Amino acid sequence: MYSQYKDLLGPEYFTETNIVDKQINWIQIGGLSGVTIGSSNNTYGALVYGDPHGDTSTESESLGPQTNSDEIQYRYLGFTYNDEDYSNPAYPHDAWAGGYLEDRKWIVDPWYNIEGAVLNSFDGDTKYLPNIQKGIAIYYSDISLGGSSPYWNNWSQYVHILVPPTQYTWGMGRMWHQRSDNSIWYITVPLVPGAALITPELVVTPSTATIYESETQQYTATYYPQGKQAGNGQNVTASCTWIVDDESIATISNTGLATGMSQGDTMITATYTVGGTTITGQAELVVEEQEEEVPSSSNNGSLTFQAVSQDGKQYRDPNRAMWTDVVTATLTLPVKTKVTKDSSVDYDTTVAPPKPTERGCEPKEPNCNKITEWRIVSAELSYPTQNPNFTFGHPLDPVGVTTIPMEISEDGHTATATFKEQWAMNGANIYDVFLGKEVCTEPKNYDITVSNIVVNIDYKEYTFEEKLVFASWDCVRSVEEKYDKQNLDSITGQLEVYGSGVNSLAQ
Repeated sequence: MYSQYKDLLGPEYFTETNIVDKQINWIQIGGLSGVTIGSSNNTYGALVYGDPHGDTSTESESLGPQTNSDEIQYRYLGFTYNDEDYSNPAYPHDAWAGGYLEDRKWIVDPWYNIEGAVLNSFDGDTKYLPNIQKGIAIYYSDISLGGSSPYWNNWSQYVHILVPPTQYTWGMGRMWHQRSDNSIWYITVPLVPGAALITPELVVTPSTATIYESETQQYTATYYPQGKQAGNGQNVTASCTWIVDDESIATISNTGLATGMSQGDTMITATYTVGGTTITGQAELVVEEQEEEVPSSSNNGSLTFQAVSQDGKQYRDPNRAMWTDVVTATLTLPVKTKVTKDSSVDYDTTVAPPKPTERGCEPKEPNCNKITEWRIVSAELSYPTQNPNFTFGHPLDPVGVTTIPMEISEDGHTATATFKEQWAMNGANIYDVFLGKEVCTEPKNYDITVSNIVVNIDYKEYTFEEKLVFASWDCVRSVEEKYDKQNLDSITGQLEVYGSGVNSLAQ
């Protein structure tokens, strides 16, 4: 006998016989087995032990809700696994006070407060609340307030489950109420099969997307006849009607292709009709203003020099100067505008945003930080200081350094400083009268250094995190504007001194 029902069994509650060896049976329930639910054409029976028993009656004798069944009904359809009487919802009520179910004083936790109600593992389990709610909505539709009732989301605390529902069979329960005369009465509550809870879904993907103005985003609509969890989805994108809530933010074609128009958030809705039933699915679209790309630079940062004769008429080759020339030093920095968690960045030498925060979900593109604006806010230049005993005929080596602040360009991307090369005459072939010989016969490179480099960075952090979107979890992008300050290592450049330039004609 057991093998006859194995395809129907859900919880491991059912066995071939109950605790007193009554045999399991599949039966139809008057008024319920003919019910079709939603788009399903299935009808469902019930699993009981033993045979129908108790008083008999017909619906014409009923004092309560009608079941549309004129068959002879037994008070009990059989027995439960614990050998409790299995109530028959089609059996006429012994009494009916009228009004709504919610008008009664229902007894909470009846398995503790009603004699004969045997506590089992199903009682009080909110997993069965949807089955109870739908059973009440179907069987007591005319006398229940439904979701507007304070009982609605708490029925599992009042219904003693005699038999749990399976995927394809009804469950059955009872709940008791107390009248003003303190008498206790019960009603039978059917619990719908699991399959009857399944409703078709139309899922629009991606559930949320972010694009720039003029960019496009393709949405896809997938129809799941038995809900997304059951799988077997069908791509119905081309068969849907597509609309966008705010057409000033985006437009959408009849194939689900959205185009960003202006900055803002809006909803995308797909509508699909099947078998006379219309269902909808939604997704979110965020349109951002197109940003100007901040250029990255691949150089390692540099300090370069441009010298001009003191009369301003002769420019020297880059990074070369003569004695008395006016020299302008220019600082440039390497920039990496986009950084992911896997990026290799030397933050001591490179302008770059911090690495992004990890949020624990796998996005289609990696989390990243992007610079929107950066600028040097301070830097200092140090160059050799002329020996105080230096003269044209006795050019002594420099002593120490002179440090001056650098000027920041208008866009903040470079810094400059101007100084006079007056510490050396290398390459000028000077006859030192004190030494009695020629000195400074060869050009020489001198180190010039920029230190205390401070950079301010504005950037956007693009991260993905798991969020509940339209009743399903999705990896959703968020954007946050942030600020950072960097202190970079010193940068040194070399200036070659190669002669005397006391006037524009000097070589």
